Amino acid sequence: MDDDKLYPPFASGDTQAELKERLVRVPDGGVGNFLPGWDWAVIMVGLTGSIDRYRDGLGTSKGIAARAAVGEALWWIASADEFLRKRVSRDMTPADYSVKIQETAAGRRLAGLVFLRNRTGHQFAAALVKSYAAESASYNVRADDGSLTTVPVKIELHTDIRPFDVSPPDGYLFAPLNSLPMADARFRERYNRDTCYDELVAGRPVIDVLSATEHSLNYAVSFKWRDSNLEISINGAATLPSIS
Repeated sequence: MDDDKLYPPFASGDTQAELKERLVRVPDGGVGNFLPGWDWAVIMVGLTGSIDRYRDGLGTSKGIAARAAVGEALWWIASADEFLRKRVSRDMTPADYSVKIQETAAGRRLAGLVFLRNRTGHQFAAALVKSYAAESASYNVRADDGSLTTVPVKIELHTDIRPFDVSPPDGYLFAPLNSLPMADARFRERYNRDTCYDELVAGRPVIDVLSATEHSLNYAVSFKWRDSNLEISINGAATLPSIS
């Protein structure tokens, strides 16, 4: 597996025929009243649009438009995750799905963003911080044999965002895990997604994380129309038998 790619898992006992029917939602030779893949297209168009709105909102309206776009993007990402679990992974249990999807860095990044959407809920302002200072330096470590190894150091200072602070031109960062709103005792994290957030989302530039997630989702699932023919591509974590 390529660690930068997202591979939706397949449930035990699933088949190619069953996957096709779940994705197309019309039996072979049947009649439908909608285009297969429209729901995935809505998710991906929404995600791409929210990322564009984030970029466009930086430096304007005190960054409020950009911050709102991040909240929107998190909802689209959570919708994509649900599509993968219910439509591609045949409604696997959250526990089984989480173990499989988190086998790559791209999957853990997706899980971390779903965790953020769940944790921040309607408090998306707490999901972001901004960098206000950065300094670089280096120091030398002397080994027992007398040789020196130079170690570069970068120190970056972050601060919470006040309602009408001017937005940084280079964008926001995702907040550290310990800065997020307290977890609701009724909804404790059970699928290791908080660790995924801390590993691959927290402290990273928003645009980098969202763009990488968009790219990995486009790799995982694709619906393409070519001359009235539909091509569906699923880059799953395993192969499926062709028997029904």
